[in-house]
Parts: sequence; structure tokens; C-alpha cells
Amino acid sequence: MVKKMKKSEKKNLNKKDNNKNKGIDNNNSIDNNNSNNENKKEKNNLNESINEENENKFKNLSKLIENDLTKNIMNNPEEIIMENEYNSQNSIYKNLQNNYLKNTLNINIISMITKLINTSNTLPDELRINYPLNNILIEIIKEFMFTDLEIVYFSLYLDIYGWINQYYDFKDNLILTALSVKKYLNEDIDIIETHLFNNYENIKNKFNNWLKSQRNKNTIIITPRMVNERNNLLKKPFNCYCRKNFIDYDDAVDKILNLSHSYNQINKNSNKIKAKNQITYI
Repeated sequence: MVKKMKKSEKKNLNKKDNNKNKGIDNNNSIDNNNSNNENKKEKNNLNESINEENENKFKNLSKLIENDLTKNIMNNPEEIIMENEYNSQNSIYKNLQNNYLKNTLNINIISMITKLINTSNTLPDELRINYPLNNILIEIIKEFMFTDLEIVYFSLYLDIYGWINQYYDFKDNLILTALSVKKYLNEDIDIIETHLFNNYENIKNKFNNWLKSQRNKNTIIITPRMVNERNNLLKKPFNCYCRKNFIDYDDAVDKILNLSHSYNQINKNSNKIKAKNQITYI
């Protein structure tokens, strides 16, 4: 009986030990859970504080930016207004030019430019040889969006006032002459003038001085008869077969294609290949 009691006592002791261990494990798990929760709370608090700091920084930056903008607006209101006006007029100019290139610029206008160069009595031979006049004049016409009538006056102005002006660069003189024509034949060219004044350095002062110099000369009054005769001359086609209403389309198309960079590059490459393959006979 004593032995049996001892065995039972041992079992009871073992059970008590196991229960104690379980209680300790439970207490440890509870402590771990509590510590994890505390860590999570700390992390959440840190994240909240970081977010608050970032929000405050963002608010401060936005306030600084607003203050700078308001200062600039208050200090330079005219500059901002002028910049906005320029952007709006520039977009209007681009739309007008795109419309001109699509609907107005055609083979007849380009052939008039060729005739203008070929029939001018005051154009020096040096300019014909050394300058790509066709390309230069077509670029000016595209920039000013010239009509047929304006090209006629441009031709007359160049013959009267001269292709060369000793006080101005060759290209500048052409632009100033074109501007004079545009102003003479149109009431309002503010959009074109704004484009020119913002793309050509000191062009406004140059134009005013150019006008003064031309007024000091013995100016010739352009009569309606002169305009009609020049119009007929520029629109008269080169007619080797004596046909009526003849247009040399081959020449006109070549002039158009010569304005294209890609076509010029292909043409140069083909000429190089021809030169390499050419056979010389003795």
C-alpha cells in the first residue's frame, strides 16, 4: 500500500509540475502578445507622426509656392499678362499659318516666285548665283502668308527699293520689305508683327529705320496699271509650245520638292551613285 501511495503521489506531483509549466507558458504567451501589441502601437504612432510631419511640410511648401506666385503677380503683373498674350497670339499665328499652307499655298504661287526672280531687272547676278533665292523667298512668303496680290507688290517693292541695302543684311532687307508690303495692304497684322518681333532680334527698330531711309529716297508711286502689268507678268507661264493657259508643272513640282529636306538628300545620294557608275570613254 505504501508503494502504491508513493506511485500515486509521484503521478500527482508530475501533474502539478505540468500544470505549473503550462501556466508559465501561458503567462509567457500573454506577455509576448502584450509586447507585440505595444510594438504595433508604437509603429502606428510613429507612422502617424511621420504622416503628420509630411502633411505639415507639404502645406508649408504649398504656402511658400502660393506666396511666391502672389509676389510675382503683384510685382510683375505686366510681364505675366504680356506672356499670356504672346502665348495666345502665337497659337493663333500657328493656326493661321497651318491653314495657309493647306489651303492657299499652291503651285501657282510658287511659279510666281520663280517668275519674280527670273524677271527682276534689279536683281544682281551675284545673288542669282550665290543664294538659293527660290527657297529663301518661299520661306518668307510662308512666314508672312502672302496672297497673289501681296506677291505682286513684293516684286514691285524689290525692284523699286532694291534687293540689297547697304545698312542691312540681305535676308533682313527682304523681311523688312515683306513687312512693309504686308502693312501697306492690310489694316491689322498684329499677330504677324508679334511673331516677327519675338523671333527676329531688334526687328522693330530696324523696320522703323528702314522706313525712314526709304522715305528719304525719291519714291515711285505704284499705280493700278503697274500692279496689273506685274500681275500678268508673274502669272504668265513659260510657254515653249505657244499654248494658251500653259503651266510648266514639271518646273513647279521640282520647286516644291526642292523645299523638302528628305528629297534633297535622296537626290544628292542618287547623283553620287550616278557619278560612281558613270563610264568615261576616250
